Amino acid sequence: MPFARISLLKGKSPDYLSALSNGIHQAMVETFNVPPADRFQIIHQHEPGELIFDRNYLAGPRSDDFVLIAITAGKPRTTETRKAFFRRAVELLRQSPGLRPEDVMIVISTSEPDEWSFGDGLAQMAEPGWEAACPESSGMSAANPETMTIRRAGNAIRSREGISNAPFWVEMLLDSQIEGENTAMRATLEPGTVTNWHTHPRGQLLYVLSGVGLVQRKHEPAEEVRAGDAVWFAPDELHRHGATADSPFSYLSIQGIEKGRFVDWHDGKEQQP
Repeated sequence: MPFARISLLKGKSPDYLSALSNGIHQAMVETFNVPPADRFQIIHQHEPGELIFDRNYLAGPRSDDFVLIAITAGKPRTTETRKAFFRRAVELLRQSPGLRPEDVMIVISTSEPDEWSFGDGLAQMAEPGWEAACPESSGMSAANPETMTIRRAGNAIRSREGISNAPFWVEMLLDSQIEGENTAMRATLEPGTVTNWHTHPRGQLLYVLSGVGLVQRKHEPAEEVRAGDAVWFAPDELHRHGATADSPFSYLSIQGIEKGRFVDWHDGKEQQP
């Protein structure tokens, strides 16, 4: 369902534009769980002066090959999913048509199901049972696998979401955006790394895999946890967790989806009263 507007300066060949289109769509299929046939794009080619961009803002330097990709998605994706899409899109566009990573800018926005009409004057995705009537589009909302699936180790990525003082390694094991389904992740925090205060709308189960960690809910002292310990945080219970000063901390966490999200981060500077 994602709709992509692709803007660049005039002068590129049809083969170049085709490669640009293919790379963006392939990245969506691989990382956004988009069906291969679900492809809607517009390519805008502009005269000099009609595509305005800063050559160095937050990245760069940008060249005249700069391309701006604006994607409207029908469902929210997690931060890690969006980051994976950014990385994969840049990789594919570097391979073909040969774009420099500095020249690729991507903006993602989301919408509601009743804001799409695929024809006939209908809001198809706002109709009950639309996914069953259109199974080839069921992948538009990332869901948990329907059959046994093995996810091999080694796919962790470095993240800073929810961490004030250091990055940590996160590997999404279940990455659904379906209401009521679970997400699951394996995370490793370096010694001394502590998450920001946060809540989970449907609660969180945390299982310690290795190392020594600390768990703490608001207004309570921190408690030490070790491998084999399991911790349950109730829905909307404000808490944080992290590694002790002299030990890394690895854990598995499971949390449910509510309204497209599984975590709400609070101010990283918020302190224990």
